[in-house]
Amino acid sequence: MSGDSVTINSTNGDHSGFIYQNQLPEKLIQQYEERIKELKEQLDYWKNKSEDSK
Repeated sequence: MSGDSVTINSTNGDHSGFIYQNQLPEKLIQQYEERIKELKEQLDYWKNKSEDSK
């Protein structure tokens, strides 16, 4: 992707034809994916910790 892009389109003032398009830079997507991975690892850690203490 070359950059940021937001498109909002509505017809006749109602939202029946509403389109929202957002293209994020590849680097930002990679950062989000890495953060999600880290959070999943933390979640697994705390779940295991919780089960061990029972």
